Amino acid sequence: MQHRAFEKMLETQDTHWWFKGKRRILNKIIEKRVFTGEPCDILEIGCGTGSNLPMLARFGNVVGLELDDYARKVIPPLPGVSIAKGWLPDGLEAVRGRQFDLVCLFDVLEHIEHDGEALSVLKKLIRPDGKLLLTVPAYQWMFGPHDRDLGHYRRYTRPKLRDLCIQQGYAVLYTGYINSFLFPFMAVSRIAGRLMGGARTVQLETSVPPFKLNELLYTIFSAESFWIPNISLPFGGSVVLLCEGRKS
Repeated sequence: MQHRAFEKMLETQDTHWWFKGKRRILNKIIEKRVFTGEPCDILEIGCGTGSNLPMLARFGNVVGLELDDYARKVIPPLPGVSIAKGWLPDGLEAVRGRQFDLVCLFDVLEHIEHDGEALSVLKKLIRPDGKLLLTVPAYQWMFGPHDRDLGHYRRYTRPKLRDLCIQQGYAVLYTGYINSFLFPFMAVSRIAGRLMGGARTVQLETSVPPFKLNELLYTIFSAESFWIPNISLPFGGSVVLLCEGRKS
């Protein structure tokens, strides 16, 4: 990702409806399908500027790995959270020999050219009863200037991500879409952006809307947490998947 993308993320990650809503949904998945009441050892790879780390720290001790020097530098100190330089698939020296109860890749896999290789490497970091939690952007037909600006190789569908994980020996526990209620508006925005030029669409998607609109969008998006992870929503702007490693 470009340096400016991390600066923009830092500016908006605590207030933008998309970041806030996604964290609420991920918190619900971990709370209901991962957390047993005992503190977990958690690894987030590609933690960016640290927007998810406070949420993850509620469930145990967290290691955040991030390739970008600027992003690591701006992450504030947090109790129970350590930050190190690292990346997939071959930059995991900081956690060599360790295993975790939960490994998280939140909008990371699409940045990796060989995604199957990355998933295979992750298995050695997950305890026998541990979990892998992923989010990725949905639908290749939605690929546009914003994806190119962020360095994405691809977008996914739920079946594509599920099959990829199964091929690498994971047992899929839950998969579905998120940002479903607002997806029709998102799709129209992307299509209109292509017709009018992509720069305006990128600006709209990354800027924080006016306060009341931002809160409304957050309320709509985060309402999906009432159904997830008990029900898989049939479409949406992102795919979420929870799986566990199986012995080869």
